[in-house]
Amino acid sequence: MIFRHTAALLFLLLSISPFAVGELRSERRSVHAPDALSEQQRHTLQAFLEQFRKDSGLPGVVAMVWWQGRQWQGAAGWADLTHKRPMQPDDALRIASVSKLLVATTVLRLVEEGVWGLDQPLFPLLPDVWQPSLANARHLTLRHLLGMSSGIPDYLDTDTYNDSLDRDPQRTRSREELLSHILGKQADYRVGEGWSYSNSNYVLLDFLVERMTGSPLHAQMRRLIFTPLAMSGTFTEIHEKRSGGFGGLQVRGYNDNGDVTAINDALGVGDGGLISDAGGLVRFMTALLHERRLLTPAMLQQMMTIHPESPEQGQAYGLGLGRFETPFGTAWGHDGSSAGFQSDLTYLPDQEMVVAILVNHEDRDVITDLFEGIVERLVGDAF
Repeated sequence: MIFRHTAALLFLLLSISPFAVGELRSERRSVHAPDALSEQQRHTLQAFLEQFRKDSGLPGVVAMVWWQGRQWQGAAGWADLTHKRPMQPDDALRIASVSKLLVATTVLRLVEEGVWGLDQPLFPLLPDVWQPSLANARHLTLRHLLGMSSGIPDYLDTDTYNDSLDRDPQRTRSREELLSHILGKQADYRVGEGWSYSNSNYVLLDFLVERMTGSPLHAQMRRLIFTPLAMSGTFTEIHEKRSGGFGGLQVRGYNDNGDVTAINDALGVGDGGLISDAGGLVRFMTALLHERRLLTPAMLQQMMTIHPESPEQGQAYGLGLGRFETPFGTAWGHDGSSAGFQSDLTYLPDQEMVVAILVNHEDRDVITDLFEGIVERLVGDAF
């Protein structure tokens, strides 16, 4: 799994049967705490997590599993190496591109509310200065942005953005500044006729949500997802400030060179701006894909329809949602990485299982091994 900001997810097309939309929608619904896994299962998973953390050299890791109505969450290692603060199961970390899945769900909910259409031309909504200089601007739709088929270049790949980050790594950058790095650049392909993972799409969605609704993306996510699902440990960095730590972030992030928590690689923006605990992510994924009560059947089918140009191996992509094959069957989800952090959120329909993994180190390729190790210890005898 590879995403980021260069996250890239995966999946095998599930058949989507009709389902009833739950009463959640925009109103709050009480959240029943699932039963715990058995004592032996909890012990096995915790022991694996601690040994894996030690063997891999990770500073710390948080993991959570929801499996057929029962759950477990655990942590190992350190949230802060300097002050030797142990990682806790309810710690919140930067989730990077896993944010895209929540952004996409919010945008599709707004389509259902009639705010805009999935295939509505977006050109009239663009600022005048962007209209002649944004690649494929005249033909863009929400579908193209959500599904990475816009042909818009990725600002992360530009020399100007990376030079700016090197010069001033802690400065906050606006959506408009991030997109300025791609204005005037040639499209990667004609809109809708190719596929490429570009973070610029979700920065533009961040801008357009506010343009259309009059309120910022983080407010719409809170209204449509966080509050109804009681996701109290999930928030947008910078825009929803919390006390303590680094702007509400209590966990430090690391790479092989040390603590990189203060590096501001487009924090708080739509392509990867969320901080979350594992519990909130699992609750969201269970509601979206297992209970299927966040989107209507027709809209969920749109989300899960894979773009024909997205690569089948590793990055099969719908509308903010990836499809991939695992030893345990087809999976759906998203992963992400940013300065100091990695994340993964996966649903295994054959197992009726959701797995969330949060790591505070960006330079260890560990997500797949962690995911497979956790699931193997629960269902391995069946494979």
